Amino acid sequence: RLLMGYSVDAPVLASLSSPAEANNDVDALRFPSLEELTEAANSRIPGPKVFALSPDNILDYCCGSWTLIERDISSVLECAAAQHVLSELTRLGIQRAFRVREELVNYKKVLLHVHQQGQHVERLLCQLASFFHEERESYEGGFSKPSARRGRIADALMQCKGRCEATYDARLLGKQLCNLPRHPNKARSSALQD
Repeated sequence: RLLMGYSVDAPVLASLSSPAEANNDVDALRFPSLEELTEAANSRIPGPKVFALSPDNILDYCCGSWTLIERDISSVLECAAAQHVLSELTRLGIQRAFRVREELVNYKKVLLHVHQQGQHVERLLCQLASFFHEERESYEGGFSKPSARRGRIADALMQCKGRCEATYDARLLGKQLCNLPRHPNKARSSALQD
């Protein structure tokens, strides 16, 4: 049920175990038995034993890269069989999912940088606003109102605050998505369950 630390559904396994529909040359491929596969995985794949995966030890496994999947499959299957399995996984969208996750991680890093820059600008605007805090325009009858310059600075400060909040929220959502549990039996974060 598990493929190198990632859950694989029964339909996916069925498509891999009945490859003759996809390609007539697949009949000639040799796929090892489960015992042979387990022995090969335990002896050739570095780190914890792949088939001993559980919700408690899943964080001990390398993850997050398509190259790890390629390495693991290529180390336990013969070349032609490994190529077939990898092409099937690519056809099913697994490789694309890894790329999307990598881009999401990169996007999250960009949002962190934008958020930090926004906080810096917000501090500068607060300092600037403090210089013009008492700047007022006087009118007849003893009335006054904040100067136009003070108003523009206050508007810029509030816009900057709003943008900082938005980048923080977007980064938090990206972080929640990047931290989806790797094991199907582990619960998702409460923020993603609603």
